Amino acid sequence: MSLPSFTWSFAAASEAATAAPGHITPGVDWALQADGDIEFPLRFTTGTEAVAQGVQVRLGDIKGENFLDQSLGVPWSEIVGQKPNLPRTRAILRKVIAAAPGVSRIESMVATFDPRARRLAVTADIRTTDDLLLTMGVAT
Repeated sequence: MSLPSFTWSFAAASEAATAAPGHITPGVDWALQADGDIEFPLRFTTGTEAVAQGVQVRLGDIKGENFLDQSLGVPWSEIVGQKPNLPRTRAILRKVIAAAPGVSRIESMVATFDPRARRLAVTADIRTTDDLLLTMGVAT
């Protein structure tokens, strides 16, 4: 099974959201490369970039692979191993995304499945606690 690939972008919801001095979305983490390795030279992610990276890491975790808590992660083998139940898939991904630090709410989510290519694509508009809109895409 191939792991999902990710895309993301963000935009300010309003001028007030970007002008709030000293207000940083919770979460600071090492910056990761596209393949999940730590970026060198070392740097930290903060704000919306940290939220996006946190969501990406959570969606990339396969359920059962964390030996400390096997309930964490996404059951990707159940989702992409057959014709996916799109409402169930959206519900699973909503739960994972909503649990990420810095996520206020999920404004919209679209999931499509291409049966010929056996590819699932999901796009979500995520509102951060800084009131910024983060658009993320996941494809298997």
